[in-house]
Amino acid sequence: MYFALRDARIVIEKCSEGGPQAGNYTTLGMGQVMAAYNLALLTDMFGDVPYSEGFKPLEIKNPKLDKQQELYKQVIAYLDAAIANLPKGDTHASGAAGDKIYYIMVTVLNG
Repeated sequence: MYFALRDARIVIEKCSEGGPQAGNYTTLGMGQVMAAYNLALLTDMFGDVPYSEGFKPLEIKNPKLDKQQELYKQVIAYLDAAIANLPKGDTHASGAAGDKIYYIMVTVLNG
């Protein structure tokens, strides 16, 4: 789950303002949904887990545990942002247009 969460965070970073793929809002939204899903799974299974410091293993040997309540707030924040970003489209070439996962996420999130 940490690998998938790390990958989702990379997508978010690259597609956010200032990133090399800034303007790819649909891809950003997909990364936010995947981050929310994997973070929710992680905290559902283990409760308090390293999140804020959990992605720098060479720099932080003993990352602090983030409280489950705070992690759920982050999950909701990711989903709220995804709801706003998914329908905006991408400005750079991406595979989102024909992606079945994208179609499912938009359908589910937009009711």
